[in-house]
Amino acid sequence: LPMGEVSLLGADGGTGKGIWQAQLIAYVTAGKTSGFFPLPPQQTGKVLLLAGEDDPGKVLKARLLAAGADMNRVLVLTADDYFGKTGQPLTLKDQALADFAAKAGPLLLIVAPLQSFLPADVEMASRNQMRGALLPLRAIAAKQGCAVLIVMHSNKKQGVSGRARLADSSDIWDMARSVLMMGRCKNSTEGQIYLSHEKSSYSAPARTALLHIEQAQVEGVKTAVAVFDSRTDKKDADFVEERRVRTAQTKEDTAQAILNVLAESKLGSMPSTQLR
Repeated sequence: LPMGEVSLLGADGGTGKGIWQAQLIAYVTAGKTSGFFPLPPQQTGKVLLLAGEDDPGKVLKARLLAAGADMNRVLVLTADDYFGKTGQPLTLKDQALADFAAKAGPLLLIVAPLQSFLPADVEMASRNQMRGALLPLRAIAAKQGCAVLIVMHSNKKQGVSGRARLADSSDIWDMARSVLMMGRCKNSTEGQIYLSHEKSSYSAPARTALLHIEQAQVEGVKTAVAVFDSRTDKKDADFVEERRVRTAQTKEDTAQAILNVLAESKLGSMPSTQLR
């Protein structure tokens, strides 16, 4: 994630974006090394997290503590809290965001997810509108010299990879200097997830990381942590095009195999010819 620039992380909902982000935040705030980040950072500092979905007290705190983050260096601004205090939704165009970032002086600013902080009149399919909506983030990154990570839900298109998974507007991909894509490995029996570095403007892309999610408990609160497994040269397109392989040996196995295939359909159904 280059300093002074905007980067992008995209994945389907429920893939584990937030749980992996906790590892990233632990690395930035506490210098915590792991399989994801084997080399210590040149410097540690604050992280400013714009949270549009996860509750700081119920979800984020336990998740970040489990990852080893320095909570004294984590600043969280939620869309709900801002609306409760001001009566206005917090958007990327608000001067309040730029002022808060200037005061906080973060090394990393995370917007998760982007959709929660776009102005109501901005359509993601409009290149001009998206370009205007994202300019304030680029200005914050440049002025503060911090890395900005936009987190996005991918779209519902089937059989597509890379930029085609992210949005109807290609401006976000084009503007980002680094792009990461997450997804589930279809043929993993252990729920393995991949994190692929799809675009890198200033260096060679990193090899794809393979990981899994483990349950954890912090201060009596159940949470989860991302655990590094290994690296591979496969990219997002390789995983998307991969077909699920399963050998059915009993009636129960056959039933589960059918349900697994149906689960890949966003509608929960598909033509009988396609299912067969």
